[in-house]
Amino acid sequence: MSEASGAPFFLARNLGGAVEAPEQGVASAKVYDGPGLTLVVLAFAPGAALDEHTSRWPVSLYVLEGAGRASVGDAEVGLLSGTWLRVEPRAVHSLTATSSMKVALMLVKAPE
Repeated sequence: MSEASGAPFFLARNLGGAVEAPEQGVASAKVYDGPGLTLVVLAFAPGAALDEHTSRWPVSLYVLEGAGRASVGDAEVGLLSGTWLRVEPRAVHSLTATSSMKVALMLVKAPE
């Protein structure tokens, strides 16, 4: 999945292949965890959800495949393959898959 041996970069290919879609619930695979960024791929079974929560850092979500919806504060938005969503720090948000769905989640960990 990744190439970086001794190189000044990290390269991940085929993010959707980082984790298999579960029959129920949500599965995850941490692809990268460095000083300023964490990248996780989440795979949702149809109907699976991440309940309301917050993050101390900005959250960026990119839908790799499938469909779902996100609630951010009082807003609800549809998520389709190719959709990118950024959530501000400490904003209450949740995710629900309406089909099998894979999402790349990036936490940009800026100094506080």
